[in-house]
This record gives sequence, structure tokens and C-alpha cells, in this order.
Amino acid sequence: MSNDPNQKQPALPASDDSEAQLPALTPMQFRLLRLLKHSHERDAASLASRLVLTDTAVRQHLSVLEAAGLVVGTATREGQARGRPRITYTTTPLADLYVPDASLKVLGALARHCAQTRPGTMSTWLRAHFEGVFRQWFPGGDLTEAEARAALASARASGAVLSLEEGADGETIVRVHQCPISALARELPMVCDVELDVLRTFWPNFETRRGACKAGGDYYCEFRGRLKDAAPGG
Repeated sequence: MSNDPNQKQPALPASDDSEAQLPALTPMQFRLLRLLKHSHERDAASLASRLVLTDTAVRQHLSVLEAAGLVVGTATREGQARGRPRITYTTTPLADLYVPDASLKVLGALARHCAQTRPGTMSTWLRAHFEGVFRQWFPGGDLTEAEARAALASARASGAVLSLEEGADGETIVRVHQCPISALARELPMVCDVELDVLRTFWPNFETRRGACKAGGDYYCEFRGRLKDAAPGG
């Protein structure tokens, strides 16, 4: 085994029924993936500090990982009044093949068991969890622009990465790029159903729908909301 940090590890098979190979990664790129999956560091500068590398070196590694479909970069102006947007990075489901976490499978099995044997208890716990999360992210209980932007910092503190934008039809779009509970949702689909139900209760003045779901294979979870008395395009 070589100690050369730039020597690439063998490529991993994409699946049993495909001859396609996942890209080979260097040890440093593996470290970067692990750091992205298990810490709150999301931008090149903070990742470079943890890895004792230059920002430029980390950006080069991130470019390789992004081209391989293992991470996604999102521009945000959180805390910035001017200058270039800050780019934060999150892992995609494909990264789980490189950095698997068996404990999540065990957690999923436990959650499925609870859902089958005590469905009411599981649903109650999930509702309480999401109500607590949304109260933390949106303390005013509304989906105004100011409230949504304030939620970006609160979400980051709890291990989530959000972005906000306005759709062409006037909808407010909230995207969750890093969801702390997405691994559980992949094992237990009811998690996403309860989440959306709680969100609709939390934002009673909005017509809220799900636009994408990370547990279903999308790169992020997406929620779209419009005031109930607002017509599309107006």
C-alpha cells in the first residue's frame, strides 16, 4: 500500500447489474468526502482549515468530486452584502457508495420495526421532531422572505444546508441540500409524508407542495409555497 496521498484508490463497481465503474479517488478526496458527510464544514475555506490544505487545493479536489457526481455546490449570499457568493458543498446519494455508514441501516431497521409494531408512536415522534425543527428554523411561523433568509443560519447550526429563491410563477422555493434525516427517510418513506404534513400545518397561509425529494434520488429536497389568495403569475 502506497503512502502517496495522490495515488488513486481502485474504482468501485456502480452496481451488480452494471459494468460501469465509479471514478477512482485519491485518499485526500476520500477524506474530503468523509468530512462533508460527517461535519458542518461546507465551504472550501473551512474544509481547507480542517484538512490543512490551501483553499485552492481543496477547490481542485471539490471540482473532481463535483464532476464525478459525488458532491453538489450551491451558491449562497448568507451573511454577505456584496462580493462573490459563497459556495457550499453537500454530498449526493452516490457518495454513500464511497463513504457508507452501516449505523444508518441499523437505525432504518429500528425505525421500520417501530413503524410496524407501534405506528402511532413513530408518527408522534416524527411530528414532534419536525415541529421542533421548523420552530427553530422559522420562529415566526411564516414563509416571508425575511423569515426564510433568517432560517438559513438556523438550519446550518442543526446540520442542514438550505437555499432560497423565488420561482418564475411567484412561488417561494426552499431547497434543503443537506438534510439531517434523509438517510432515515430512504429507509422509511413515511418520514417525508409526515414532514410535508407538518409543514402544511406550520404554514397555514400557504399552499405548500413538495417539488423534489432527496430520499427519492434527487440532489435536494424542495418545498414550494404560495400565499393561498395569490394567483399564479400575480
